[in-house]
Amino acid sequence: MHVIKTVSELKQCLTAFKNISFVPTMGNLHAGHMALFEEAYKKSEGVVFSIFINRIQFNDSNDFINYPRTLANDVSLIKKKFPSAIIFHPEENELYFNHSPKEFALGKVVEDLCGRSRPGHFQGVATIIDIFLAMINPKYLFLGKKDYQQLCVIENFCKIYYPHVTVIPIRTIRDANNLALSSRNNLLKDKTKAANLYKILLQASQAIKSLSDIQQQTKLAKEQLVKENWQIDYVEVRTQKKLTHPKDNDKELIILAAVYCEKIRLIDNIEFCIE
Repeated sequence: MHVIKTVSELKQCLTAFKNISFVPTMGNLHAGHMALFEEAYKKSEGVVFSIFINRIQFNDSNDFINYPRTLANDVSLIKKKFPSAIIFHPEENELYFNHSPKEFALGKVVEDLCGRSRPGHFQGVATIIDIFLAMINPKYLFLGKKDYQQLCVIENFCKIYYPHVTVIPIRTIRDANNLALSSRNNLLKDKTKAANLYKILLQASQAIKSLSDIQQQTKLAKEQLVKENWQIDYVEVRTQKKLTHPKDNDKELIILAAVYCEKIRLIDNIEFCIE
């Protein structure tokens, strides 16, 4: 297994592979990441895992400072399950050296949902993805569905800027209580309470599938969260493919939420279809 810190060493290592799968992470790995890695190996012999906490996508400097850093454990975990992996763990200067700032055309989707409360976040995400894709030149890019809006943004980004890259979404991995796995979960004291977010979203999605009013159900979901002393960023229903407000003929929908539990920002979503 290779742990690589420089771009030059990475490019030299990648010459041995024809097709490359890329899994970007910020470390503090869990079973959700492992699911991405497993799917990546089904597509390519050469698989690159990046471990890099991207400062420019954080709106809150304290969130960046407090983000869990567990490099030794991450490397050990990957080594046990994926001994042939290429781990790319660069320093900031290595990535941003000679990289000119860009403003990417990401569409109106970045102004909605997480984009409303985190201005510039998705430009920061697109910037680091642009740097990584230019360096690695993968055929496949694997992303989890938990960060659903980010997935949609990067899918559109790749269609415009990297059409040769195929984005492969992977389902959200949950714990025994259906709490979506996240690196931030380790900061929670009461994971049982946090798991109630999924239950509330599931109840709302099932009611909407039964042709209940969308606005009424999102309002009820918010009221339940407020009763449990959650701080709500948003609870919204959108179309699955474009994250637009649904119209009467839209059947493939998704309910998404961003909330604060114990001052920790959690996001989750459930896809569903109206028959």
